Amino acid sequence: MILQLLNVLIGLTLIYLIFSTVASALFELIETVLKRRSQLLRRGVEQILLAAEKAAERSETLVETRVKTFYDQALIFGLYGGDYDPTGRQLPSYIPPERFARAVLMLADAKDSALAADERKPFEQLKALAELLVGADAIADAQARAKAVEAALIQQYNDTMDRVSGWFRRYSRQWLIGIGFFLAAFANADTIQMIRVLAMDPVLAEQIADSAAEVVKQRSAAGASEQCGPAEAAPDPQPADTAPAADDSGDRQLCVIRENRALAESLGLPIGWVRGDVDRLAEQNAFEWFKKLFGLFLTGVAISFGAPFWFDLLNKLVSLRSTLKPKDKDAGAVPKSVT
Repeated sequence: MILQLLNVLIGLTLIYLIFSTVASALFELIETVLKRRSQLLRRGVEQILLAAEKAAERSETLVETRVKTFYDQALIFGLYGGDYDPTGRQLPSYIPPERFARAVLMLADAKDSALAADERKPFEQLKALAELLVGADAIADAQARAKAVEAALIQQYNDTMDRVSGWFRRYSRQWLIGIGFFLAAFANADTIQMIRVLAMDPVLAEQIADSAAEVVKQRSAAGASEQCGPAEAAPDPQPADTAPAADDSGDRQLCVIRENRALAESLGLPIGWVRGDVDRLAEQNAFEWFKKLFGLFLTGVAISFGAPFWFDLLNKLVSLRSTLKPKDKDAGAVPKSVT
């Protein structure tokens, strides 16, 4: 009985993992168009540049000029193509911390360049603040002093990127909730119906549990040899301060969607709409309608938890099943008579 219940839980968790992975892949495809990572990164850079200034000295035009100065710096300009775009759509989604620090220092020391004193001001203030934090004047060796200042700038950048990552996580969670409900309705992934089918068909539940164990084994193995790259190819949208996706990210996400769709269809669960489903549903009473909508709602909420959550849970459930299954077999054996 315990093993049968565990098989039901594993089957449901596997479905949630599949749909969560598809939802993350869809989000990544949307993000290639919206480029919200780049916009949030630009906002984070803006906050760093203005951190040392008085609020009274700020103006929208001045802020934009200084941000543009930073992005036009040679070390940063090489990270994106085209001209600077205030909307952030053409800007990089990732700036290495070391490159940020060196760009700031180069702009702060660019007194002989075409930069006006007002344009250099935030960079000079950032450098001065870093020197104050590390006590650069107390460091005799010039090279060590320069490295300490650069390290302080890197730390400030990383602290700000932690906040940027939080912004992006909240933004991506909102998208995942919407995508989750859409997928649940589009695929007719009714949690209540799936639980009923798994509970009433122990053979199917065991087969799906075996498939889940294989999925865990394959995805834990990792490997560039897999068609779509690592098995958790789209686990959760990555924060804005992570490395940018490869150029073939769109193709990889489409591959992830195709593979997970094929996996879902191979399980034998009642997923998807067939002819007559809508007509039969229209004939049901209010309670059946509520049950259907609640089942879809549960699936949508579960999808929003993200693939990493469901993969970790599935891994634990499969491990627990592997320990219980031999015991379950042994329990059914006829004990030898004691003479």
